[in-house]
Amino acid sequence: MKENTTTIFYFPLGTPYFPKTDLRLERAKWTNIEDLNGIDKLYKFLEIHMGRDDGYYGYYPVYSRPICNGRLLNIRQIGFIDSQDSIRSIKTFGNLRQHMDYYIVANSFKSPKFRRAVNVHSLTNIVVDIDVHHARGGIKGCRDVIMQRLDALLYLIFVKKPIGLPCPNTVVHTGRGIQLWWTIKPLSAKKLKYIYKGIQEYLFTALEKEINSADPELKEYVLLDISASKKMSGLFRLPGTWNTRSKTYGDFWILHDNKLDAAKLYFALHPATGKPYIKYKKKKKQGNPVFRKNNYGNHIDNMIRSLIELRRSAGEMEDGYRDLYCLIVLSAYLSNDTPEDEAWNRVVALNNSFKNPLPEKELRSYMSTAMRKKYRYRNETIIGYLGIDDEEQKALGFYPANVHCYEERQKARERGQKRRKMKEKRDIKIIELFAKGVLQEKIAELVGCVQSTVSKILKAAGITKKKTGIKKAVTILCQKAKKKCKKEVRSEEKLKRLAAEDPEFAKTMERLAELKESRKKYERTKAEFAQEPDQEFLLMGEEEFQYVIQNNCEEYNHSHATKL
Repeated sequence: MKENTTTIFYFPLGTPYFPKTDLRLERAKWTNIEDLNGIDKLYKFLEIHMGRDDGYYGYYPVYSRPICNGRLLNIRQIGFIDSQDSIRSIKTFGNLRQHMDYYIVANSFKSPKFRRAVNVHSLTNIVVDIDVHHARGGIKGCRDVIMQRLDALLYLIFVKKPIGLPCPNTVVHTGRGIQLWWTIKPLSAKKLKYIYKGIQEYLFTALEKEINSADPELKEYVLLDISASKKMSGLFRLPGTWNTRSKTYGDFWILHDNKLDAAKLYFALHPATGKPYIKYKKKKKQGNPVFRKNNYGNHIDNMIRSLIELRRSAGEMEDGYRDLYCLIVLSAYLSNDTPEDEAWNRVVALNNSFKNPLPEKELRSYMSTAMRKKYRYRNETIIGYLGIDDEEQKALGFYPANVHCYEERQKARERGQKRRKMKEKRDIKIIELFAKGVLQEKIAELVGCVQSTVSKILKAAGITKKKTGIKKAVTILCQKAKKKCKKEVRSEEKLKRLAAEDPEFAKTMERLAELKESRKKYERTKAEFAQEPDQEFLLMGEEEFQYVIQNNCEEYNHSHATKL
């Protein structure tokens, strides 16, 4: 360039854009809550976002996309993270710094096998995925520049100049974008999904508005991937792992470990307008009064006591169901906010009404989980657990509540009856084997249960010592046989009485007897043919043939035939 010359720069026509804050000069200064590096930081991330300490555990499936001969293969599951011990679960995957893509889900599942939305158990995290695309031309198209501006904008929004949005727990740089992770107080995926969706919409709307108004270049080259972020069973890149597309390792910063109360935020702000939300007004229940508050526990308690009396009158033992009776009554009281002391006293009173009450220490160990989780069993579940058949349901007035189809009701009855019969057969078989002098370990192996179950069944039957126990077992088996014989005699007498009173019933029984006799005859003939060996084909000799022709014999005894 020559001296004393002036260089003129030409700018395109139009008014230049001057943003409120020049993002080109801003830098994000994210800081971790602890001085952690490498795998320890990943352990902290899993502890915050996937660890549970409230007793409700789930599974987070982990996926990877392996590379073979320079070609990416399909995504496949390589394991799962158990929320009960997330650090031990992640250690089973070995080295996560390999050149391979790793993905994880944001919400917990009932089972680690099926990653479907219907199998989501608890909603524990909200993730916003922000993608950065390549721009066209020069320095303006460099992804690193756009990432720097987006990172600076997010730092301003959440840390430097907060605008009221909840601060994310973790900021993740994936290599081709940024992910924001909020850990929330767990919500039921079945009942509180609307709160989860509402908070998602609230965050998407606010972030999209800030990104679009901050810088026109961000508006053009930054995309809020709402469809991927909304999926409750969607996959997100595991923080700090390799990105095959950008050929870089990701990075992340853990800002804090406080859980977001999504339900409180949802009812404080309307997710669409930001205005105060109209609180939900509960409608008055106009159902059966027995299911109202403070009455459901009494209703189930009275039903259980009536069932026990009904079965005692039929001569059935109650020992096999004592723990289930107490569990169902305790859950019924606790599910309606009955004080724990009062509910426990009711259960102790029920236990004392048994002929052989459970020891208090054993009863407390059985009820410990129910005291903490406060189950509420459906009617069909109670019927299935206790094996309540049709006659007992009719006598108690206790039927399946939500089973509307006759076939489903029939299946529930059959399951209850089948379970009850199988349990009775198992108990009798255990007593029979014990009477023969078989050891408890061998009985458990033959029956298909554990030794503690055999011990409990024998103890419930009053068999405590081996010497006197064998006599007791033989006595119980004799009583069972006598009861069975009496039942058969009663049924025979009933049939005879009906046959004498009703002529049509008598004809039907005679016809049935004929059919049974013909069936027995057929079975005998079939068995005889099956037992006989294959016989050689028999033909008459010449002399026997002439004898038959001359005497005009209609029948011929094949025993005189000659063998080929």
